[in-house]
Amino acid sequence: ATRRRLKEAFNLLIIQKETDKIVGMCGLHYDKYHKKADIGISIAPKFWNKKYGREAITMLLCCCFKKLELDLVIAQAYDFNDRSKSLLDALGFNHDATLRKCCLKKDGSRCSLNHFSITKEEHKSKCSDIVKEAECQQ
Repeated sequence: ATRRRLKEAFNLLIIQKETDKIVGMCGLHYDKYHKKADIGISIAPKFWNKKYGREAITMLLCCCFKKLELDLVIAQAYDFNDRSKSLLDALGFNHDATLRKCCLKKDGSRCSLNHFSITKEEHKSKCSDIVKEAECQQ
């Protein structure tokens, strides 16, 4: 017998509320069968350090765990991206592994990729004030 895997993906724009300007994007690929998702985020450099990344990932987490009823969320960050690693740590993700020198940069040098994850149970008490219960259930 074969198992049917239900995988889906979506991307969202991150928009500055005051100006309606696009400041970045985020998204996820999720697997209903294994009840897990891989998330990613990209913010334009001029909007760094303004908490857009924190808000976007917090909303993704709440939607993954509450709306999609997943059990695990996975994220990755390059070893040179200290902002992403710090943000994932601050949001309760665990650093699971580092794949050493697995990625090739534009300049030809190699870099490592850090893998992070957070479970539904670990996240339950960490859903911040940024996301209200009603927003998670939309």
